[in-house]
Amino acid sequence: RFAGSFSHGMPQDGILTEDNGVLHSVSYKADIPLWESPEPSTKTELPNPIIPAGRLDVCAALVDNTDTGPQNMDNIGPDMYSHMRDVTAPLVFARPQYGEQPFWNAEEVRGKIVCVMRGPPPPHEGTPYAVKVYNAQRAGAVGVIIVECDTRCPLRLPHIRNGPVRAGIPEPALKVSIPVCLVVAAVETLPVGAVVSMQFAPLGYQHAPKGCRIGFVRIPRQERQTGMSKVKETNLMNQFFEARRGGGK
Repeated sequence: RFAGSFSHGMPQDGILTEDNGVLHSVSYKADIPLWESPEPSTKTELPNPIIPAGRLDVCAALVDNTDTGPQNMDNIGPDMYSHMRDVTAPLVFARPQYGEQPFWNAEEVRGKIVCVMRGPPPPHEGTPYAVKVYNAQRAGAVGVIIVECDTRCPLRLPHIRNGPVRAGIPEPALKVSIPVCLVVAAVETLPVGAVVSMQFAPLGYQHAPKGCRIGFVRIPRQERQTGMSKVKETNLMNQFFEARRGGGK
């Protein structure tokens, strides 16, 4: 959507609004009408573009004191979801992205919902969910979204064990106290800096698989926060993709 000046019916200078709400200052030199979709000769992103409203399906993490989780879905009770509650806060990504060590950006994570990537993928050893959540809680996160960015994967029930974070080592130990969920989504659908809500249906909800608590990450329409332009956000997401392809941390 273009708003600006025209000369003899041809676009010249103005503001171009993308479908995702991102704003650009643009100029056109070619004598091509808008209905022929001309490419701007110059295009500069403007600050604070709009983040469009969205919703992502998630599955809440089940927590108990076993290594494998319940073998019978009929044995899953509300106590295994006692850490779950609805929460609203700004969104941030963990550094390092797989959460395998104390977060480098702990100050930024404090008081926010933190996204931690699932993995790393083979041939590297995957980081247990317990380690990711332990480091998130130590950093002061109010919620954790574990992100599986391979959208070919099905949404599954994540299991976390309370107790020693590392097998065979009694300390440190984890007691999950904040909501944790798994989402299968492209990384760019999780807008850094946006205020989002984690919301969950009760256990036994008729449309949920037995024993699972499903929910949503809701993203209301809002202005992107100053300090994280779409360009910077894209660069950050590209780093995640490169590490994901290479198995880096």
